[in-house]
Amino acid sequence: MTKAAMLEEMARAKGVLLSNHFKKHVFNRTAFNRMGNNEQVEYEKKLQIRMPFAVQLPDGGFFEITKTEAEHFLALMDR
Repeated sequence: MTKAAMLEEMARAKGVLLSNHFKKHVFNRTAFNRMGNNEQVEYEKKLQIRMPFAVQLPDGGFFEITKTEAEHFLALMDR
């Protein structure tokens, strides 16, 4: 399946475009506790990164997409 076809399917399923909404990484306490101080600082910085664009589906799932794909998705939603 191509990205364009996938975006069309998400548009048909009434997906919603979200901007800077979801965190990209999930905190893992076990991994965090095993790290040294410098690694923990880097890990905390990494946790602050958010996905720039995502499409959330009605069933709760979501897909990370690029800016170009987000623009294409918006064009499909305007039809």
